[in-house]
Amino acid sequence: MLCIVVFLVVDIFICPVMFGPTPDFAGKVVLGMFIAQAGLYASWVVLAPFPLGVRIAAASLLGLVWLVTMVWSCVAFDPFTFDYPQDVAVGCALAPLVAIGFLAPLWVVRGWFRWRILCPEPMLAETRHEGFRIRDMFIGTTAVAIAFGAAEVASRAVDSEILVIGTLIMATVAAVLSLLVVLPLLAATLRARRVWLVLPVTMGLQFAVFLGTIAILHAVFEGGPGSSRAMWAVGPVFAVLSVCLSVAMLVVRGCGYRLAWGPSRVGTKPCRD
Repeated sequence: MLCIVVFLVVDIFICPVMFGPTPDFAGKVVLGMFIAQAGLYASWVVLAPFPLGVRIAAASLLGLVWLVTMVWSCVAFDPFTFDYPQDVAVGCALAPLVAIGFLAPLWVVRGWFRWRILCPEPMLAETRHEGFRIRDMFIGTTAVAIAFGAAEVASRAVDSEILVIGTLIMATVAAVLSLLVVLPLLAATLRARRVWLVLPVTMGLQFAVFLGTIAILHAVFEGGPGSSRAMWAVGPVFAVLSVCLSVAMLVVRGCGYRLAWGPSRVGTKPCRD
């Protein structure tokens, strides 16, 4: 939670830096930190060792603060002519789809593989975890339906079907980032015993996958092997994302929290909040 609040400071500068005349490397750094913040937010909402009601309430409050900060950043910078009420409404309607994409891999590993973050001593305790149930399936389906409905309303408000397609692409990219970046770094920082050995190997493999993906996509869509320009455009974002998320999770590890998976003990009580 503290790390998320610290990252909120970055949100104030994201519009001036990203939409300024020369975003360059600073814009990539801010964007990487912004995505790292989303990873922390998703990890806490899904895996934190507190009752679901507490996590939802805190996530809603943080989401509201996040939205206010972003809107304030855009209004203060004002590089373009915006219709703020409509733009804010459309952004709020599209955001759930992207959020579902980012959260989906974490909910899957929590439900099917029973991932959870354990409290430090003396608060250590586990709750019995039964995996996905019919109730969870119903809630998830309802949330996805509402998110798609909100996106459809947003597309009609601005009279653009491309908006929904672009949002779905962003949601897919968010899910891939969560699957290939957030989950491995969570395991490397909060699960591994020799974190000093596992974390560099994990980050190295992630960078290798990233570079290979960029090279393949560039060769397919551009018709040539050269991809250095694309790597320079996206590489710093990926690097800052990995480093910031890893540092934040190492702080969490230093506070005594650990990642567990598999069957949990029966008859224990949840952590105090």
